Amino acid sequence: MAQELALSFVPEPEQRLGRTLTRRKYQLRQDRVRFQNRLEALPQQMHIKLSGHLSDPLGVSGRRMLQGPANGANDPAAVASLAESSARQPTAVA
Repeated sequence: MAQELALSFVPEPEQRLGRTLTRRKYQLRQDRVRFQNRLEALPQQMHIKLSGHLSDPLGVSGRRMLQGPANGANDPAAVASLAESSARQPTAVA
């Protein structure tokens, strides 16, 4: 049995650290995407689709529009008016 343990591969500490960092970086990236998707889903519950009108739903306009419901705004038109003038679309808000 001792011979079987001697044949086990145990990476060097630097390689283990590299693997740990790579796994953690991957997990953080997944968490960030999951969080962004959840943030986009909040305005969609108010019938506002940020990703259809903004190139970056978490940019300046997107963050302002997300802050609106957090401050108590529940009217989709009021939330849509929080966007930067360059991001506003001439389409009607549903």
